[in-house]
Amino acid sequence: MQARFDSHIIYGRDKQKYFYAGHISTIMEERAKETFKWKFWHLTMLLNLAVLFYALVIIFIFIIPDPYKIPGSILFLVAAIIMTGISRKIYTQTKEWLSQNA
Repeated sequence: MQARFDSHIIYGRDKQKYFYAGHISTIMEERAKETFKWKFWHLTMLLNLAVLFYALVIIFIFIIPDPYKIPGSILFLVAAIIMTGISRKIYTQTKEWLSQNA
């Protein structure tokens, strides 16, 4: 990718401005952008599921009748904790990948 450098602004081939803070930073390639987009989408879906499971715990505790209250809330709490752990692991992997490719 050819880029023209001015002071603190990088103009890419698509005439879009890329700012940087006092140093030359690389512009992410199209394949890396697409990969990051899908990694971000995957992480967002996992975090949304974790939030949904935590919300279902509260719904089960306060709204669902007695015989299903405790088992349902425990089930969704365990699922929420597992989703939070998976999301954190994937977040650290994506952050590491982004620092290498951005």
